[in-house]
Formats: sequence, structure tokens, C-alpha cells
Amino acid sequence: MSKSRVELHRVLLELEKSMPALIEKYPEDQDFMSAFVSKADIIIGHASPEDHAWIHGQIGCILDEYGKLHEGYPILPNQQ
Repeated sequence: MSKSRVELHRVLLELEKSMPALIEKYPEDQDFMSAFVSKADIIIGHASPEDHAWIHGQIGCILDEYGKLHEGYPILPNQQ
């Protein structure tokens, strides 16, 4: 069952709060992105298709806030 936007927002806030620890644990961009994408995929999996664009926008904002958004997109492990 899909989560509401309020519930998704709460999960996204937790993801955002985890960023400093993720960055510290995975200092290499490829390792960080692999861990981040794993967490983001779980969130996306709980969203209805109508919320996917919104979720991706929120995830992009989180990555950008921490300097992890490259050329408008996250660098995924298989893209390097």
C-alpha cells in the first residue's frame, strides 16, 4: 500500500537527517551513491506512481543540499 505524502515527507526528512552520517561512512562518491540509492529506492517503492515525480524532486533537493547532485542527476554506481 502506498504511503501518503505526509508519511513520505517524514521518511524523506529522516533520509535528509541521515546524510551527514552517510557521507562520513561512505566518503567515496560511488560508495555513497550506492548506499543512498538503496535508501531512496525503498522510499520510492512506498510511493504511488502519482508521487514519483515529487519524490524524485525531493531526493534531488536533498542531494543538492549536500553537494551530491552532479550535472542535475545523481551519479549512480553503474554510470561511472
